[in-house]
Amino acid sequence: MENLESILLREYHSLGVNFESQFIRRWIIKHFAEILHSKNFSEGFCQNVCGDRIEFKKLYISIQSAVWRDDANLRRDQILDAINSTAREKFGSRESIVEEIVFHGRKLNRKRIDNRIRNPNLDSKKLREIQSRLQIQESIRREIRKFLRQKPWAIYSEVFNSISKKFPRDLCTPQIVNRSRIELIQILSRKLTIEDQNHPDAKILTMLKLQLPPDRIDSAKINRVFHELRFDLAQK
Repeated sequence: MENLESILLREYHSLGVNFESQFIRRWIIKHFAEILHSKNFSEGFCQNVCGDRIEFKKLYISIQSAVWRDDANLRRDQILDAINSTAREKFGSRESIVEEIVFHGRKLNRKRIDNRIRNPNLDSKKLREIQSRLQIQESIRREIRKFLRQKPWAIYSEVFNSISKKFPRDLCTPQIVNRSRIELIQILSRKLTIEDQNHPDAKILTMLKLQLPPDRIDSAKINRVFHELRFDLAQK
């Protein structure tokens, strides 16, 4: 089952690029030491070089020791590459998350940052309600994707009639149907390469993108959709 972190990222994505970028930046700061360690930075380096915040593609780092500061200064490019490559691998980011590093002399209070990431205005009951709603929305998306696999050209009313008996009707919105369609397009795109236009899923992908029934899909339309999605398709 997909973890809450992935579900939250999907929700931020549905709210727009700014919300999604904010989530990614905060996740990177929270997991800063783990990221560096996974990219073969030493344990001592990870303990003494701490991520503070990311603003306007600037990564602010707190370092108490001049020795570690000099080391980090020499490894600026490696740190930037570690952060940006992690963002690409985990979140599919196409643009650099950070392009510049700014050093602080003070030691970072990591507990303060962890508390800052959480929303202080939400109590535990409210958080549970949000989590429950997000989990329901994810179940709805799975059901929609399953339905669209069988009928990729389906319009909203057809999808709604299929799922509204199983889930709260107020959650079966056009937005969640559209988002689920996009998710399925992304899933198929990551599976297919530009040369897979004769693959059975190529026709499904084209029907999803154009919302056309199978009798209106031909090789020209498939080629057009593959061209439009060429940057999203899997690489050989």
